[in-house]
Amino acid sequence: MSNLRPKKLAQFTTLFLLLLGSFFVLIMLNIALPYLLPPFPTDIDFLANKEDYLTQDAFYMSAFYTHITSSCLVLALGLPLFWPYFLQKFPLWHRRLGRYYSYLLLFLAAPSGLIMAFSGSGGIWAKVAFVCQALLWWALTAQAFRLALAKNFRGHAAFMIRSYAFSLSAISLRLFSYLISYLRYQYDIPCPSESFPYLCFPQIYVFEAWGSWLFNALIAEILIAKGLIRLYLGPKFN
Repeated sequence: MSNLRPKKLAQFTTLFLLLLGSFFVLIMLNIALPYLLPPFPTDIDFLANKEDYLTQDAFYMSAFYTHITSSCLVLALGLPLFWPYFLQKFPLWHRRLGRYYSYLLLFLAAPSGLIMAFSGSGGIWAKVAFVCQALLWWALTAQAFRLALAKNFRGHAAFMIRSYAFSLSAISLRLFSYLISYLRYQYDIPCPSESFPYLCFPQIYVFEAWGSWLFNALIAEILIAKGLIRLYLGPKFN
């Protein structure tokens, strides 16, 4: 009975995280899809807030389209990698999808995100946040890949959790933005606001830029510290 309870907790935790991750993937696809369909608009959502010279710059727009397409694939590929049943029953496919996830992220998603970071909104400190995010995202994934090749499965799992947490930072950025907008609406705070300047752009975007990945990194470390890796890997890989 004592062994059954942790097992059921692990199954519940994994199922919850998979469902939550699937929901986030659908959100990201819903955000990215309008940009990828003709007439390829540049006046909606993210691009609507960018200067005209950026949306007319072929280098920046190539990085943008590379980033949104590869990031969606990275999010989708990451989901089965965290499914214990898939790992234990289909280890070959786990390795294959892990390679695809790593290659897409290391060669497309993170580099294109770094290019975009230097033109980020919100001033210098927001740009620094996005540059740090892109560099750390790349480094964490490279370490996860290296540990997999070295057959250090516990270390690999820990760094993959960290990598995927960074992959989800685009969702966190939007969740923070929606939450702040909701608070401004609830308390009737106009922007710009002399009383609450840090709830308005550009100050609030600095908080969102840093918080989007620092919050995810904290959640990842909590999950690792709580023993998710041991429960996820099982006796075969521990």
